[in-house]
Amino acid sequence: MTRTTNRLPFGLQFGDRILTDADFAHDLALVADSIDQLTDTLEVLKEEAAKVGLKINWLKTKIMAIEPPGPVSHPDTITVCGTLVEVVKNFTYLGSVLSNDGSVDEEVCSRISKASSIVGRLNSLWRMPHISRRTKMRIYNASVSSVLLYAAETWPLKSTILKMIDVCQTKQLRRIEGFRWDDFVSNARLLTLTSQVPFSVQIAQRSLRWFGHLLRMPTSTPARIVYDFDPKAHGWSRPRGRPRTRWKDSLDNFLVMANIAVDEAPHLAADRSAWRSQVAKLSTPHPMRQEP
Repeated sequence: MTRTTNRLPFGLQFGDRILTDADFAHDLALVADSIDQLTDTLEVLKEEAAKVGLKINWLKTKIMAIEPPGPVSHPDTITVCGTLVEVVKNFTYLGSVLSNDGSVDEEVCSRISKASSIVGRLNSLWRMPHISRRTKMRIYNASVSSVLLYAAETWPLKSTILKMIDVCQTKQLRRIEGFRWDDFVSNARLLTLTSQVPFSVQIAQRSLRWFGHLLRMPTSTPARIVYDFDPKAHGWSRPRGRPRTRWKDSLDNFLVMANIAVDEAPHLAADRSAWRSQVAKLSTPHPMRQEP
């Protein structure tokens, strides 16, 4: 990648910094300002990879354009190095579904589907009377919660998505406990009985813990560069229409719930113990139905 960037400048500019790629093992995610710039970069990458005996798998290569609000059309395929490369609206990278509109709807639905599938495959275990509830909940947290909440600390979430995730959790717990709809067991009682924390609360806590790590990072790290970037200061303007939900918007709500002022967050995050203690006091993101 270093040889590629030296030969052909590309990437997305954030102020005086340019982000060119996100790499993990043999997976590469190139960032470009336009389709033309991206195709030129892929051609150079192919040439540099061939020099060290590597080849690009064009069947696994996808192109995704980040869409502004409003109707915008792109071709279904783009020719790169004589090969047709598919243009997609979302694709899976490092286990997470990325969408061209920045939403996590597809990712959340995928996570719920995978978690529900695991609950179904373990159905015989849930029905075993000689296995204690405590053991079942430990298995649930290890095999189901971990799958559904994978990378949830990075999701920009709306209240409807949070509610959908909580509904999924209570349905799963009712199935594990063997409760029917006519048993009239409230969500509050169910969570108390199983010693579970609502997924929406867990997501809020995870987001704030990750935010604390982010604030302690050096300002030169890519994640910190993106977070600190001020679009208005560099001539960017918000497009017409309703603004999309950003990770910062979700974070602001979680900070309010944890009684943390935005301007005081950097100072508080510098003390890991104090930050951890404050995050632990987080209240539920939306009211749960209480016992009558």
